[in-house]
Amino acid sequence: MAATNQEEWIENSVDGLTKLATYAKDKNINILVENHGGLSSNGELHAQVMEKVNMDNVGTLPDFGNFCMTEKTG
Repeated sequence: MAATNQEEWIENSVDGLTKLATYAKDKNINILVENHGGLSSNGELHAQVMEKVNMDNVGTLPDFGNFCMTEKTG
C-alpha cells in the first residue's frame, strides 16, 4: 500500500479515535482498539496511531492471529 494511503489512514484513525475517546471519557468509558485486518494489522502503523492519540482511556486489544499481513495458499 502506498505511503500516502498509510499516512491518510493514520490521520483518519487518529481523528476518529480521538473524537470517540473524547466523547467516551466524560461517560467513564474506555476504548479498546483491536488489530482487525488491513492497516490496523501492521503493528508499526497501529502503534503510531496509539501514540498520536495518547489518551488515558484508549488502549489496545491485540489479536495475535490478525497480525498476518499475507496469506499462504496451497
